[in-house]
Amino acid sequence: MENLTAAFALLGEKTALVTPEVIVASGITCCRLVQNPGEFVVTFPSGLVAYHAGFSHGFNCWEAANFGTPQWLKVTKEAAVRRAAMYIFLCYPISS
Repeated sequence: MENLTAAFALLGEKTALVTPEVIVASGITCCRLVQNPGEFVVTFPSGLVAYHAGFSHGFNCWEAANFGTPQWLKVTKEAAVRRAAMYIFLCYPISS
């Protein structure tokens, strides 16, 4: 349980970055893209997980919005309990 808690804490900080080589070597499908001005990128999860990362090559103005499908919403309560156990509280309410 201690290792699981540490893993969730690391991901909760959003500071983990895994190289594509490690992802591919683990048998996980990996892709890349270049987002141009005026384009939107939507990340669809395989199962319930979608890891994504990005970086900028200069000045930008960006915005991100997270949304969930009905299937994803089924696990939000458990995720909220796990995050609260690690003293990571949400900035928005989750209704049941």
